[in-house]
Amino acid sequence: MSLNIRDRIAEQYILGDGIEVGALHGPLPVPQTARVRYLDRLPISELRRHYPELAQHQLVDVDIIDDGETLSSIADGSLDFVIANHTIEHCQNPIGTIKQNLRVLKSGGIIYMAVPDKRYTFDRERPLTPLDHLIRDYTDGPEWSKKDHYEEWVNLVQKAPEKEVEERVQHLLGIDYSIHFHVWEQSSFIELLLYCQQKLNLPFDIELIQKNEEEFICILRKLEGSVPQQEILPIKASQPSETIKTFPKQEPCPESSELSLIERVKKQLDNSQLWLQSVCTTIEKSRQPNSEEISQNQNLFDYCLDSPKPSDPINTRDILLSCWIATLKENLLGQPAFCNDSGTFIKLLNTTVRPDVVVAYPIHNVVGVHDYISLPDEAANTTWYIQFLVNATICRIPVELDLTNYANLISLESAQINQTTGIRIGMISDCPAGSYWYRVLHQAELLRNMGFSVDTFPPDVFPYEDILKNQYNIVIAHRQAHSNEFEQFVLAARQGGTKVLYSTDDLVFDPFKLEHNDAYRSMSIDEKIMYEDEVKRCKQALSICDGAIVTTKKLGAELINYLPNKPILVSRNLMSYEREKLAMQARLIEKIEDGLIRIVYFSGTKTHQKDFAECGNALLKIMSEFPQVRLMIVGLLDLPDSFHQFQHRIDIEPYREWQELPKLYRKTDINLAPLEQNNEFTECKSELKYFEAGIMSIPTVASDVTPFRVAIQHGQNGYLCRTTEDWINALRELILNPKMRETIGQKAWTDVHQKYLARVIPPDVSQSWHDFLNELNLPMA
Repeated sequence: MSLNIRDRIAEQYILGDGIEVGALHGPLPVPQTARVRYLDRLPISELRRHYPELAQHQLVDVDIIDDGETLSSIADGSLDFVIANHTIEHCQNPIGTIKQNLRVLKSGGIIYMAVPDKRYTFDRERPLTPLDHLIRDYTDGPEWSKKDHYEEWVNLVQKAPEKEVEERVQHLLGIDYSIHFHVWEQSSFIELLLYCQQKLNLPFDIELIQKNEEEFICILRKLEGSVPQQEILPIKASQPSETIKTFPKQEPCPESSELSLIERVKKQLDNSQLWLQSVCTTIEKSRQPNSEEISQNQNLFDYCLDSPKPSDPINTRDILLSCWIATLKENLLGQPAFCNDSGTFIKLLNTTVRPDVVVAYPIHNVVGVHDYISLPDEAANTTWYIQFLVNATICRIPVELDLTNYANLISLESAQINQTTGIRIGMISDCPAGSYWYRVLHQAELLRNMGFSVDTFPPDVFPYEDILKNQYNIVIAHRQAHSNEFEQFVLAARQGGTKVLYSTDDLVFDPFKLEHNDAYRSMSIDEKIMYEDEVKRCKQALSICDGAIVTTKKLGAELINYLPNKPILVSRNLMSYEREKLAMQARLIEKIEDGLIRIVYFSGTKTHQKDFAECGNALLKIMSEFPQVRLMIVGLLDLPDSFHQFQHRIDIEPYREWQELPKLYRKTDINLAPLEQNNEFTECKSELKYFEAGIMSIPTVASDVTPFRVAIQHGQNGYLCRTTEDWINALRELILNPKMRETIGQKAWTDVHQKYLARVIPPDVSQSWHDFLNELNLPMA
């Protein structure tokens, strides 16, 4: 899951006094305006006995011991929020739990729920819990189904031998072990929420449903009184003082208790198709000279709708809405948002200024807004608008959906909408942290956008039996160290026709080149012994695979000796859509204009002393020559003593997770990317430090080594340096020439958008995969 998305949603919705249920080792970070107490059914000592798998984790102090389903110790209407992340699946009576959560909330209070999507967890083989089952748990009590749940868990999750099933079930019943009693996908959970609204009249509004990797986040707001049974979502009236510029109203879809939710949504879409034709006619008329529709504001704004497009990432539950709004700078007064006539608002998490247009039209403020909305809740109300303020007047522009694709999504269960290759891929990893994000999650996003079906497994999780049962065409093993289990898996996979490919982004498989790795050189003897063993095991694992995927041509050349006559694919590192969105958000932060020039070096871990030395002397010269220059170091780095003279101009930031990097780049003007020269280990590195800065329009000064030569054209979209004099000249030019900084940063931004985004598939990437699959005898459909 992305903790960043969780945190951003919490910042928008959590304030006042509330509780978090079942936080254990993963409490939700809340804003300073919120005061949270932690509720669980057992004290910490008993929780540790109940969950021995959490022995290495720090648990939050339990403030309230109570049943999270009943909240019997909490007074009615006493809380501003209830946080319940990954808890409702543990509840034996989910409807009753939602009802009790609402009971303890004040009017306007928030339920914040993160719910796992069973397709992406160990529950993947379990059937969805039917709504009828949930209703009976609510009306008759959950005891009737409790044993059945444990049996399903033991059979489909633990996969116990048949002779052990009954014994394990009785053990779990005896200790009242908390399992996932019920499982959902996003659409089936929405079905439960709509039942609670329509049939039980529970007083809440669905504020937000946001997909977040293997989970989805639901924000429910408690209302005064009950929601009318006929309505899916309550209508929020506009303020009397608001003047709204809008378009023809859509006819509602006839309700029928005999129609399923899916059938009602399909009818709604049919109506929407006719309605959109009238909207398009209205828009066309409004573009004619002297039109009354826009005569009042025709000089204030224009717009274009950018998506959905065939290249946009669309899956079975989400669709991307986006548009650009161009207004005179002094007239754009409000933050854009998506809204519909049922009163549902999505406060956008992704808003950015469009640089190429701003350069061409400096008197305009061109703002891009886009986000995902999810089926089927929002599909039932397809009258969506982009809403913003112009001269204190609320203006709404209808956002047109591609309803043909949108309707098709409803009938699909788990297949990707653009799945055209017919090839299924599973990805496992023996390496967590940044390498996992780039080589597993980001590559998986690229492959899905190319039409592959891809499943990713968390780092250090190797469900080999499950993977074999899934009969993938390809399994990609990321930086996998050899084990007997892995070797047996490769042999079994090969017998079943599955190709196992090794994936690596570093020279971590050649024991004879360890001395080229600066991190290895600085290790203790014991650490070296452990690392040598790991490298040998990686080499052994690599040698039994059917091919390999690497980040650079240089790394591919190093692999040839270990995989003779086997295909090797170069698939460069890319930036995910989530990373791109964070960069867009960071660009909205106002730049500090204080006359200082900030140069940044992202060291990360304490393994880059030799790299930094490439530019160290040049930095000393530059800081002596230009008193307005400040140096920022992010991560672990032992600065040489010669830098102490400038300590008052050096900012040291601790190691930061990737979600925070764009905001740090936003504070800077020049990015440093030094790599030790004439070193086989660094020659196999990738250019990610270039594109991480480029997405923020920050120019990069880099070492003239293979990784950066493939990305940077010297003097065009960055600088390449071999000598201290090269570094001094490049930095001096960027410091003295602000226009050059802007131009090179903008060219880097353009280059990144053409080559380094997972949602963009250049022809050479598509062709490389096509050729690679042919070598594996797996032609694309």
